[in-house]
Amino acid sequence: MKAKKAVLIVTAIAVIALMATLIASAAVLEINADDPDSYLGEDLTQKVTEITSSTNGALAKFAVDKSVNTYWQGERRGSYVQFYFADGIEFNTVVLSETGMSVSAFAIEISNDGTHFTSVYTQDRMQRSRLCALERTKAKYVRITINESEASPRINNISIYNTQSENTQGFSLAANADFREYMIKTALLKKENPQPGIEDIDRIFDSQKYAFYDRVTIDGAIGFDRDGRLKVYADSVEDDTKLFEETLNLFKSVTGENVKFVLKIKPTYDLSSSAALSGNVLDKLSDEINSYVEKYGFAGVDIDCTDYDSKSACKEYCRIITSLAQRFADSDKKVFLTATQGQLKYLSDVADTVDGLNLKAFGKVDQNGDGAAFYASCVQAVEMCVKYDFDLGKINLGAPLYGFQSEGMQETYGFDETVGDYYFSDNVYECLRDGEIISDVRFNGPQLLYDKTCYAIYKGLGGMTLYDINDDRTGTGEDTLSYFVAKALADVGGGV
Repeated sequence: MKAKKAVLIVTAIAVIALMATLIASAAVLEINADDPDSYLGEDLTQKVTEITSSTNGALAKFAVDKSVNTYWQGERRGSYVQFYFADGIEFNTVVLSETGMSVSAFAIEISNDGTHFTSVYTQDRMQRSRLCALERTKAKYVRITINESEASPRINNISIYNTQSENTQGFSLAANADFREYMIKTALLKKENPQPGIEDIDRIFDSQKYAFYDRVTIDGAIGFDRDGRLKVYADSVEDDTKLFEETLNLFKSVTGENVKFVLKIKPTYDLSSSAALSGNVLDKLSDEINSYVEKYGFAGVDIDCTDYDSKSACKEYCRIITSLAQRFADSDKKVFLTATQGQLKYLSDVADTVDGLNLKAFGKVDQNGDGAAFYASCVQAVEMCVKYDFDLGKINLGAPLYGFQSEGMQETYGFDETVGDYYFSDNVYECLRDGEIISDVRFNGPQLLYDKTCYAIYKGLGGMTLYDINDDRTGTGEDTLSYFVAKALADVGGGV
């Protein structure tokens, strides 16, 4: 009798296990057809043989049903969802979404025997939606492990892709250069040596940084006043057009002929609190900008709207952009716009007018203060662009080349160290560089920049714009952040 009972128990357990497997497998097919990540191609989780998890196994199916209303809930440390593909898969992209914002450390692991796992991706925050880009790999088992979570993690979707990029020959890599810093260094250099050598010049500009950039924006040197006049306004430097010319000529001498230069222009006064530019002032401003572009051989101009986001200020920016577009209509000169996603609703009138949008969205932070979190600065920001009629192909996704966070400490790129107070909720730091305190520094890590670049390529964006190139480390080696942007393009887009 006891033997029969034991057989029945074992049989029942086997049936339950089989049903759980069938349920998990069946759930894969019952998905929401409205897949926001369909641009990545076929979701390979729909070919899974078996889904298991370390805890709450009956809920594992909810990690692949593409519904934000259902989720698998794990434990705060060490829990995982595991996919088994009998025939194996090849993949390079995983998209993870959580309900709530709890996960603070996670990993993607692979195996071919289900016993010995190798980590192929580790990061901190998962946030609402996180694209994880990695080198193309093959495996039979793919495991998403929660290493740390502030509360019980709730994963509402896991998708796996083997994404093939489209032709990326038109994908632009643009560098934003703080020209004020270069002008000050040039003035000091010329004071020490009126006839500097090429090595001295190269040390100022670090020309190796620009090896794979096709466009450089000259930022922070030229502004316009209320009368429509342009003015050199570098910090610690008076209105010195001669110094601007000397610095620009030296800069061009070490960057090569293939790099195009664009002039960024801002108002030197509070545009949001001033009366609208008169027709005469607007004409004068457009004429002066056009004159600068022609005189110094710029490929175009970038109108920076980020300082003032009121409706009235943005309306003035639209008028300036429209006027410049008319000036450049019979030439190959371009008009670019730099804006945050919060301003786009007031700038939609020029969505078709501008040749490109530098989307400076990394001011947005995630729940723990990590600046430029993936969802906020990529997904949300690009959705906002589309909402206000900006074409994907015109958008250059902005990303900061400042540094990254590791184990709670700020590792610096281009800075000596972090100093003084910092505002963790806003991810704003003070850093020391060459004995000078630099404020308003934000941080991104190598993996996040790699992920963002892959996202921009897969999404069909126009390119990436990196801020500020001065703040990256010297050269183009693996200790620079620029390296990871170039690597992403090489890995998934055929190279720079």
